[in-house]
Amino acid sequence: MGLGALALVSSGVAAPKERAGAQKPVDFNREIRPILSDNCFACHGPDEKQRKAKLRLDRHEDALKATKSGDYAIVPGDTKKSMLVERILSQDEDEVMPPPKSKKKLNQQQKDLLARWIAEGAPWPSHWSFEAPKRPALPEVKNKGWVRNEIDRFILARLEREKLKPSPEAEKTTLVRRAALDLTGDTRGSGCVPRRQITAGLREGGGSVAQLAALRRAHGALLARRGALRRFARVSHRFGAQHVEMARVGDQCVQQQHAV
Repeated sequence: MGLGALALVSSGVAAPKERAGAQKPVDFNREIRPILSDNCFACHGPDEKQRKAKLRLDRHEDALKATKSGDYAIVPGDTKKSMLVERILSQDEDEVMPPPKSKKKLNQQQKDLLARWIAEGAPWPSHWSFEAPKRPALPEVKNKGWVRNEIDRFILARLEREKLKPSPEAEKTTLVRRAALDLTGDTRGSGCVPRRQITAGLREGGGSVAQLAALRRAHGALLARRGALRRFARVSHRFGAQHVEMARVGDQCVQQQHAV
């Protein structure tokens, strides 16, 4: 184990197994996969000709196999027996990973994440696009009076965590303009939806309930016209951006399938 074992103890990275219960579990797809992809796949990825030590880290079953030396890069739940941890913490230029000649170097946060992930059992879920959506628990917030729906809770929770306050509510006309841009790609009242429809009720008095009802009527008018607007050139960029995003996700799915 040599210098790697010494670094493992002296750096305090062996502690994640003990600290894991007090921290949010490491997210493999969000935090670990990008580290492996950026720093390890060139030598331990799908390219068999470039692969070193018979170690492949882009597939779960291969990452858990013994390497050419007979050691295991990843031993779920045991950072001391995982050669990956030893190598990323090594101070020996001939042992450290990624090797200096690769011009890649892990920072301390990345090293800690990898060690914590292994200590937590090295869970390896499939790509997020293949996972069924799961409804998360609603976060607790202090300013409950600001919350109108479940999404508001997540927004406010983040703002409170960053010690920020929500901006004042925008004017109703501004809210309708934003809705028009999002739903149709056009911020103009006339030429998109008859102005009398989107402005109906916006000058009504009353409390927040009456205002909300007026906004819902305006949004309803926008939604009613959304389908017809798709054929107009002025909204092509809006829906084109959505198609580009879908194509990007599709490419990720194809790459994941090829890796498997």
